[in-house]
Amino acid sequence: MKPTKNKQLILHMGWLFALFLAIETAYATVVDRVVAIVNQEVITLSELKLANAQFENPLFRELSLEPSTLPKAPQLQETLRILIEKKLQLQAARKRGIIVGQEELQHVLGEIKTRQGITNDTTFQRLLAKENVTLSDYTQELKDQLTILKLINREIHSSVVLQEEEINAYYRAHPEQFRLAEQIRLAQVLLPLPKNPKSHEVQKLEEQAKKIQDELLNGADFGSIAQKYSDGSEARQGGDLGYFRKGELMEEIERAVFALQVGEITPVVRTLLGFHIFKLLEKKTTEIVPYEEVKDRVGERLLSERTDMAYKRWLRRLRDQAYVEVKM
Repeated sequence: MKPTKNKQLILHMGWLFALFLAIETAYATVVDRVVAIVNQEVITLSELKLANAQFENPLFRELSLEPSTLPKAPQLQETLRILIEKKLQLQAARKRGIIVGQEELQHVLGEIKTRQGITNDTTFQRLLAKENVTLSDYTQELKDQLTILKLINREIHSSVVLQEEEINAYYRAHPEQFRLAEQIRLAQVLLPLPKNPKSHEVQKLEEQAKKIQDELLNGADFGSIAQKYSDGSEARQGGDLGYFRKGELMEEIERAVFALQVGEITPVVRTLLGFHIFKLLEKKTTEIVPYEEVKDRVGERLLSERTDMAYKRWLRRLRDQAYVEVKM
């Protein structure tokens, strides 16, 4: 029995569809090629391009152990290097039986949401969708980074030891890093400007300030003059403002006071606040911060530097011992 025209058409369309699928599959195979082999695992071009896009995505960058080291506009070659190192570390973690459980993963995910002020899963899903990120890709990357962190803690952090003698030696060898900036102690007489002052009010205050300066130059006690004339909150303490370093005062005040010698008085200085007269009460020359105050900070810095060096050496050994073939 001969097939009807409809049946012939259906068979013909089915054949065309099969041919189309075969062509599409062949094309996909050509496009999504292998760009690197890491031991028994491969990295494909599509995987590389996805990772490259993720590195530019702020949601993924914040998951990185060292986001500051990621290139701002990553190139495929640089991304491939990072991917190879990531695969090597995940392979090493599997060999050592290091895993991240679901409970641990959800706990860290919850901390990330809290830091971003996200109170429910719907809001988080919207945030991911806005950045064109799937929850599956995001949690997988988080899991990978936590796994690598566990590996580094076991292989690197536990083996790096820092003695206090080393911290002390660094402190003594680099005194310039612990030197305080010069400080000056000031007193002031302040005649404040009223809101929206008229020109005659400004002139009257300036004349009064100059008369007060003349009194001070003729030997009047600065503390008494401040208590008598100054309208600043420090007037009761004889105008004593305390200590300042460069950069902590208005520019016009800094120019006047840092040029003084101890005991000298500035000319009248006008600012947005009003008219000031300053006296330099004391000048502290540069001094070294005591060891006990910086010991912990120095120790953390040295430990971080030493850990970073040990990690880079370990990662280099990991790559030297592996089979890595780049096909780009």
